[in-house]
Amino acid sequence: MSNRVVYLNGEYVAETEARISIFDSALMYGDMLFEMTRVFNLKPFRLREHLERLYNSLRYAEIDCGLTINEMEEVTHQTIEKNLTAVEGIDFQIMHNVTRGGDGVL
Repeated sequence: MSNRVVYLNGEYVAETEARISIFDSALMYGDMLFEMTRVFNLKPFRLREHLERLYNSLRYAEIDCGLTINEMEEVTHQTIEKNLTAVEGIDFQIMHNVTRGGDGVL
């Protein structure tokens, strides 16, 4: 069983406990943006450039994720820190998935 944590809606939760509503716009309408960043030796490869591309897409789609790009970058680094024992010695990917949420937002 994984002991990794993820950042979800402002909180760090166990990966195995991370859930979104079946009424989330990503599931209801395919309304989601994402960006994947590779990590080598625990260092994200061109993280800022990946986040800039994500935030350009968010602006175009008029989705507010609730974090500035600087906050998202910091949360990403904190998430890596919180998972060091789980990812030690492996290269991995970071997935940033952003939706509008649920409750009839479209």
